[in-house]
Amino acid sequence: MFGKKENIAETGIQKTLEQMRDFSITTGYSFEGKPIRQYIAPVAAETMVGAIMGTAVIPALPTTPFSGALKDSGKAIDAGRYAVLGQMMDKAKEAGANALIGLDFKYVVVDKNGLLVMGLATAVAI
Repeated sequence: MFGKKENIAETGIQKTLEQMRDFSITTGYSFEGKPIRQYIAPVAAETMVGAIMGTAVIPALPTTPFSGALKDSGKAIDAGRYAVLGQMMDKAKEAGANALIGLDFKYVVVDKNGLLVMGLATAVAI
């Protein structure tokens, strides 16, 4: 069963990477050589990673560093981050944007083995 969870997470990451081909993203506030034509709206998204994640299937985070699952928890956090990024790109595209600036992620531990991954950026047209 663990292999299936991992494949679902990897599929989500791959989907987001494919979306990024036609979309510009930066943690900064400008793109060199590409002027920002319009500031559209702030966009935000969030997802749960770990034991209490609703319908998403991502490996649970380890409760101790000795659980042997650190590598898997890194994959889970990556999957959560890419899920949030995919949601943010979808929202930005719906608003008419083709780029995100000021991308920032925040992480909040929920209970002992859950992690809330949140993302915030500004949708712009370049």
